[in-house]
Amino acid sequence: MNDILVYLYNNGGQCTKENLCRNLVITPNTLSEYTALLQNFIVENDFLADITIIEDTQTLFLQKKPTFPLKLCYLKFLERSIKYQIIKWLFTNGSINGPVFQDYFNISSATYYRRVTELNALLEEFQLSLRRGKIIGNENQIRYFYYCYFWFLRENKEDLDQEINKLYIPLIDELTEALNITFDHLEELQIKLWMKITFTRLNQTREYTFAADFERKDRPLFDELNQILFHYMKNYDRPYTLYEGLMFYDFFCSLRNFSVYSPFAYRLAQQQREEKTYLDYQNQQILNYLNQIGYLQNNFSRNGTVFCHIICISTTRNSIILTVSFLILTLGAYF
Repeated sequence: MNDILVYLYNNGGQCTKENLCRNLVITPNTLSEYTALLQNFIVENDFLADITIIEDTQTLFLQKKPTFPLKLCYLKFLERSIKYQIIKWLFTNGSINGPVFQDYFNISSATYYRRVTELNALLEEFQLSLRRGKIIGNENQIRYFYYCYFWFLRENKEDLDQEINKLYIPLIDELTEALNITFDHLEELQIKLWMKITFTRLNQTREYTFAADFERKDRPLFDELNQILFHYMKNYDRPYTLYEGLMFYDFFCSLRNFSVYSPFAYRLAQQQREEKTYLDYQNQQILNYLNQIGYLQNNFSRNGTVFCHIICISTTRNSIILTVSFLILTLGAYF
């Protein structure tokens, strides 16, 4: 029904039924059914004084007051959408009971499962699926789906802002101070929405799955973000694992102004070169261990170049003992 309204509005308030059917890929009978539902919708929501659908034999007409925002109809359509309500129910409760949902919204079992099938076509784009009342897939994809769903469906972000708890502000303040950057209002709202989704999922389940290649990011930006998020979650007594840092890192870098190539990321790389960092410490420990067990003989030059001589590396294919010399350049920052 929303498509009919939008199409009529974009075509100057009128369109032939034939063109509507062709462009919306529906049959004339379906168009007649939707038109009747649309007229009832306008009456039920007290929009009759502001918007009217007029039908003759060949054409549909839309009459709308200039001051009436058409998006009010869209929001009402959204509230009545069964698919939207299924997603909202899943997000709020973590799972959905089909019979309970059907009774609550007074729909048939056939309608419910038809909408679930349509939803699975959407979820497939995120490598997810709805099975046995739960969204199945990798946790980072589930959170990203919820984020996209609630962010892009809302034209008016101020409404979204009113729904989000203020407890996420300290995280934004810490990110601002630690990274020496500023966020605009929409970026702050995006971070708040992501954290709302994070806290909601933490309250529902801890049985997460992740892709095999979902590993720690070997970058100084990740180290700093991970530390900030860890302190924030600890202050609010929330469970924390390295995966939380990984998911937040991926989300943070997806914001339009932030990437590993941004100015503050280069600042962190410079800091890596100048200070004793965790990554540098780990590399030194590995080299020391290899030296202790006899695999390495190290000679450190003044400019930071490490000459390593590998001794006794056995090839499993032909059991030949090889002696290999190689040169490692220690760059100091791993980005």
